[in-house]
This record gives sequence, C-alpha cells and structure tokens, in this order.
Amino acid sequence: MSSIKKVGLTLRLTEEMLYKELRDSLSNDWTLFLNKMGLMPVLIPNCLKDPVEYFISSGCEALILTNGENVKLVKKGNNEFSGTRRDVTEAKLFKYSLENSIPVIGVCRGMQFINVYFGGKLTEGIKGHVTESHQLEIKSGRYEDSFGADIITNSYHNVGVLLNDVAESLTPWAVKECVVEAVHHVKYPVVAIQWHPERKNPSWEVDMKLFDMVLKRKILTCF
Repeated sequence: MSSIKKVGLTLRLTEEMLYKELRDSLSNDWTLFLNKMGLMPVLIPNCLKDPVEYFISSGCEALILTNGENVKLVKKGNNEFSGTRRDVTEAKLFKYSLENSIPVIGVCRGMQFINVYFGGKLTEGIKGHVTESHQLEIKSGRYEDSFGADIITNSYHNVGVLLNDVAESLTPWAVKECVVEAVHHVKYPVVAIQWHPERKNPSWEVDMKLFDMVLKRKILTCF
C-alpha cells in the first residue's frame, strides 16, 4: 500500500428535521473501506473558515471528494467560488491540492464536482443508473491492461456527465453508453469515478488497485 496514511474526506450536508439542525455526515462505509487499505480518514467539516489550514494541520496527504447532494458550484474566478457551503469548501481544498500536486479522488458527486470545476457540464434525469449494476466500456488500452475489460460496477446516480460535456482537461477512460463513468486529469494526479467503491461492489478489487495507484501517483506515469 501507499506510504500515505491520512486522507481528507469531504462531507455531505444534511438537514436533521427532528432537531432542525444542518449537519455534516458521511456513511460508515467510507471508514470501513479506507481502514481496509490501511488509511486513516480525516473528516473535513463544511463550516470551517479555513478548510485548507485544517487539511494541512491534520496531516492529510490526499483528498477524496465524496458522494452526496447535487453540485451547485459556480466558479467566478481563480480564487472566487459560490454555491453551497460544501461547494465552497471543496473548491478551496481542490484548488490547494492541484497547486501542490496532492492526489485527489472524486467519487460520484465528486466526479461531477471536478467536471464542473474545470468547465464541464452536468445532465439531470439520467435513466438506468440508480441502484443498478452495469458493465463499463473501457476507453483506454492502458486502463484495460491494468484492470481488465470486464469491469462491472454499482451505480447510484441520476445526475451525470455525458461524453460531449466533459471538461477539456479531463480524459474519459470508462463509459456506460454515452454516460461517463471515470476520468483522469491530463496533468494533475486527479482521478474520478461515478460508481461507489465504499459500497458493496463487484469491482472491489479494481477499486482497491485504482486507489492505490492514485495515492502512489502512478496514475500520471502509467496513463
């Protein structure tokens, strides 16, 4: 496994109706998945004045943009962002990670966020991708060599990225028909997937290997 031990995870914004509280939350599946890989998750609240300082002081060496609610990010300039509290927190963390060559993995909403950050678009109302399992079409020979051609994953999204709406700096390497299932950045150690590695998944061996490759920064040298 990678020498990286602490990984920062972004959190879902949820409203607890009984207590009328806005909360940060994360499925226990993430902790269980990362512990299996020998990684310590560091949960990053959405209400911090300086999430980057928290990320640094906590000793995080990689960033995972997790799943959750829809992306509302609007990028106004190099250093200005608007959207939900979560969107702004993730934008600050993502920008810092890019500037410092810190490995980033986006999962489901995380992939959608990354695409929007780099200028791509999202489509709502995608059919056949909620609580389904399906086979991926691998678009890269090198990914096929590493993971095989018969990858079957879970799927839990009705918002996604179509092939024509991928940001220019991102390269799709897996699709399901016209819906993009995985991308990597052409320059930075950034990989994003639409499926959920933390949940029960037929492709768990691929997920473990992919995470290991990204965290070791092999993704740039291999692909």
